[in-house]
Amino acid sequence: MSKYVSKLSKVGISLFAAFCMMACHTGEIDHNYENMVYVNQNSLNLFFGDTEQLTASPTESTFEWTSEDPSVATVNNEGLVTATGVGNTQIIITQGEWTQTVDVTVSLPTSKEVLARAGNKRVLIEVTIDNEKVQKMNVVCNN
Repeated sequence: MSKYVSKLSKVGISLFAAFCMMACHTGEIDHNYENMVYVNQNSLNLFFGDTEQLTASPTESTFEWTSEDPSVATVNNEGLVTATGVGNTQIIITQGEWTQTVDVTVSLPTSKEVLARAGNKRVLIEVTIDNEKVQKMNVVCNN
């Protein structure tokens, strides 16, 4: 029985080696790098009014930047995205026949804390916002 196991293991190793040799292909893959589009972001989560710079490569190429819904986000010819409204859209980057998309979600900052102080015929409302650009907003109402 051990003879059969030994022969089977030798056959198995030989078959495995032959499979590995067939699976290893040393041929080159032909890429047309001049017509491929790569973007530095897959998606963006922005607050209303925020901007974010997208970059595409290869850098020596000319890209066409468009927004699927400019009421949510716009993009200029250099890839600068501006959040113009709340919602979802896609930025489409095209170079020749190649296209890449970036999903964009725009929301309003949420408030962490709201304080109201009243006195002397005026009200002060203080809102702390969850946004790195705007930390606090004070609203004063006089009489």
